Amino acid sequence: MGVEYSLAELAARCGGEVRGDGSLRVRSVATIQNAAAGSIVFLANPHYRRFLTETRASAVILAPADADACALPMLVTPNPYLLYAKVAALLAPPAALRHGIHAAAYVSSGAKVAPDAWIGPGAVVDADAVVGAGAQIGPNCVLMEGAMVGEYSRLVASVTLCAGVQLGKRGLLHPGVVIGADGFGIARDGGSWVKVPQL
Repeated sequence: MGVEYSLAELAARCGGEVRGDGSLRVRSVATIQNAAAGSIVFLANPHYRRFLTETRASAVILAPADADACALPMLVTPNPYLLYAKVAALLAPPAALRHGIHAAAYVSSGAKVAPDAWIGPGAVVDADAVVGAGAQIGPNCVLMEGAMVGEYSRLVASVTLCAGVQLGKRGLLHPGVVIGADGFGIARDGGSWVKVPQL
């Protein structure tokens, strides 16, 4: 079973004023239209105010101006979206860091991988590539020759870092990102074009 918090606990950790039953417990976040019992939602856009009477959520995060329109237990704050972000981070914490090299990954003998980093299945780490401490290299990612991933950075899946690309500490690259590929690298030479090397 996942984590759950009472409204009073959420207010103490994240902010906001509890109105209604502070002992009410929530275990997930949801959209105001698709919520179920046990979830908390937020209202930041007045366009969605009409859903306050229809939502199946157990609690709502909203601004003081909207509090009178809501019969559910609530967290009241001047910035509902910010409070929602903090609550969501508590209710859906990131996965624990993994360690090691998956059997289906390829890591060149010339690569440097920190002992507490993780290299996922299908990933390729080429010669002279560097993977820093705690870095997470997801499935099917490719680090070409000399690429570097800084400490605690995360490549989610199918990310490519071309030769020599350096990603700093605590970076996050989502699926399909390619860094270092050819881009705006052509120069006019009379009636033709000359490719500029991407260095």
